[in-house]
Amino acid sequence: MKSGSNIPLAEIAIVLGFSFYGSLAHTLMMNMSAGKRGMALFGLVIMNTTIAGFAGLMGYLISKRFGLGVYETYMMAGMAGFMGGKFLELVEVYISRRFKK
Repeated sequence: MKSGSNIPLAEIAIVLGFSFYGSLAHTLMMNMSAGKRGMALFGLVIMNTTIAGFAGLMGYLISKRFGLGVYETYMMAGMAGFMGGKFLELVEVYISRRFKK
């Protein structure tokens, strides 16, 4: 990915869709044991979806940087959305180790 290159909006929309779907799946899976209802569940979904969208975009940009294909990039965005905040922690560890040398 070259510096200053344009990213198509359709790709961003697909990446956000996969990220949001991954987040929704994770939130509902985790909620089965917690049993939240109503506004508490709605707030949890909104919070996790916001974090997942950011994590999915980070996963997208990392995938593009490493030269992965289209399907691998979308898979990475979905996984990042499913992982949410944990994905961001892993990226932080990778970056700190990479630039610590």
